[in-house]
Formats: sequence, C-alpha cells, structure tokens
Amino acid sequence: IKVSYTGGQPSYSEHIVATITPYVHVDIIPSKFIYVVGDMNGWDNANKDYMAFKDNSDPLNGVYTYTGYFAAACYLKLNPEENLGSWDQMYYDGGNGTLIKGASEGGAFYATPGYHTFTFDINNMTWSDVAFDGSASKTYTQMGPIGGFCAWDNEPLFTNSTYDVHQWHGTFTFDAPTAVKFRGDKDWANNWGDVAANIPFGKGYFDGDGANVPEAGSYDIYFNDLTGHYVIKKQ
Repeated sequence: IKVSYTGGQPSYSEHIVATITPYVHVDIIPSKFIYVVGDMNGWDNANKDYMAFKDNSDPLNGVYTYTGYFAAACYLKLNPEENLGSWDQMYYDGGNGTLIKGASEGGAFYATPGYHTFTFDINNMTWSDVAFDGSASKTYTQMGPIGGFCAWDNEPLFTNSTYDVHQWHGTFTFDAPTAVKFRGDKDWANNWGDVAANIPFGKGYFDGDGANVPEAGSYDIYFNDLTGHYVIKKQ
C-alpha cells in the first residue's frame, strides 16, 4: 500500500493481495536395492538371493522390510547393492533399535526360530523385529510372473529358496513393455498384483492389475508369497 499526503492528510492507494508459497528443496534419491546377508546364505557378502522389500517405489520411502521363516536361530545384516562383495558399508544393529551403517564388526540382527518381520528405516536409522503369524501360510510348489509377455498363461517359473520356501527369485527377459503380476501353482485363485506405477518396489494384493514394466529387457525379479512384496529390477 502506498501512502501520499495532501495538506497533511494521508491518502492510501488500493491494496494488492499477494500469496507467497515457500518451497523446501528436497533431493530425490533413487531407491536403493538392499540384500539380506547372513546364516541363510553362508555370510556371502556378494550374495543376491534375498532382497529387502518396500511397500512402494516412492524414492523418499526409506522403510524396508523382510518377512521370512527361520528354521533355526539366525544372524543377518543388510548389504546395499553398491557394497556387494565388501563388508565396509553394511547396515547392522547399533543397539536399542538403532541402525548403523559402516564396518562389519558391528552387531548382527538376530532371529529366533520361526517367522519374523524385520523392518529397517534407513532415513531415521531405526529397526524392529516382530513375530509374524505364518501358521496358516500356504506352501506353493510353483510360482511365476505372469502378464502380457506370456499371453497371461503358461508363465515361466521362479526358483524357490532352499532355506525359506516362501522366497522366490528368477531372471526373465521381456521383448516389450508388459504388465507383471504373480501366480502360484498356475492357479488364478493364487494371484497377486499391484498398481501399475509401483516398480521396481511394490506389495501385491489379490487380483491386482500388475506393475507396468515400461521397457523391454532382462529383469531380476523377487517375490515373497507371505506378504505379496516384490522387486522387479532391470539388469
């Protein structure tokens, strides 16, 4: 508002209303691929058999989860993809629910025999372990990705983990963009899919549409039939 004076009396201009929206700069960091290393794979720090999952592909989502069956007491750590083959930058137990990343002499996470859900927040550097009720979990003899790439029938099959029968992994080549979901025992009564945008990370639900693989290529795919979590990772 401008003010002028005539004969000592103020005269005011018409006021202007302005809206100012402050913005905070946020660096968007692509989601990390993080592998579980421990007694289940002989503490091979280059091993890629077991993947930590996320509920969605939001790059700001730093919460990873791994739900699995442990036949015996098991120790484990997390190894990000860029650290494979090394012990230097693993995530490990810092005590009292804290997560630390660094040299491997730190403490390993411990699972008693049975089903567990480990949750790791790499933004806030915290972790938790809770029991998972797997008593009613179905055991499948076959599991595979299914979609337009195979005309929604006769899908190729994953390899089943020899340590935990609920963990599946395989490498598949797609000749064109395609939807991908998952089917157990080649029966549509056992199928999981997620919304199209959730790739590479997602959590399938019964009869969901499937993630949209946007381009041809070879992909490493992981699936956990206990929770519906998956990773579709382009090689």
